[in-house]
Amino acid sequence: MALTPTFYPDRNLVQLVLDGAGTGWSTATAATITRSVAGASPVPVRGVERRPVVGGVLVWSDNEAPMDASVVYAATGVGPDTPVALTGTAATTGAAWGLWLKPPGRADLNCRVGLLDAGDMGQDDVGGSWTIPGGGRVSESAGLAPLTTTLSVQVDDADGLAAVRAAITQAPGRVLLLQTGQPEELPSGYYHVTSVSQANPGQLRSDLLGYRTLSIQVEAVDMPAGDSTGFSGVSHAVIAATFASHQEIKDRGLTHLDLATGNW
Repeated sequence: MALTPTFYPDRNLVQLVLDGAGTGWSTATAATITRSVAGASPVPVRGVERRPVVGGVLVWSDNEAPMDASVVYAATGVGPDTPVALTGTAATTGAAWGLWLKPPGRADLNCRVGLLDAGDMGQDDVGGSWTIPGGGRVSESAGLAPLTTTLSVQVDDADGLAAVRAAITQAPGRVLLLQTGQPEELPSGYYHVTSVSQANPGQLRSDLLGYRTLSIQVEAVDMPAGDSTGFSGVSHAVIAATFASHQEIKDRGLTHLDLATGNW
């Protein structure tokens, strides 16, 4: 039995494989997996809070882990045999530098673009100052307004442009987790995309020159709520294209874990 987190730098996500088959986990009905880093409280991995499991097996992807960190995952289960708690650690290092656009819970839509400029970042004070009778001034502040900026990015081809559009339009509420890695030109966090504009510097058709630049206006927000698609890295379309029938899968003795992880 094990909880195995594996970081994939090319997609900047952590794949989680919970394999408790044949143990107290085999009768578990649900599992919860949390993520934690040094100095911070554990937070549930999106979509894996009392998530139904079958046979103690679950394959999931976490695309909200911090970059360049040692991330500890812990799994707890609910079931008649009281599954033991499992832990695993992933080092989220090695992802290429750039602006990573991550729709929370949609690991399949992660993409990276070239960051040309992080823009002029500003946070206005929520409050003001007033003159009082007899002279003098007093001030009052209710904190800072959200950080806002305009990001200038580049894509090299039509596929890159389509990936950016998909990430923005399919992100719940148009909120993205934005990360760059080190050096961190933009504070990592969740941002609402308020505006997007596109330019064609080469003034050529996309089939001749796919290079485009984008201006993306963003505003910092809190982590959004919502579920996850649980993308495991292998889609149903890939499985359907690989095997002629369900009988072929049975004949080869493949398990759900084998299919979910592409282990065939």
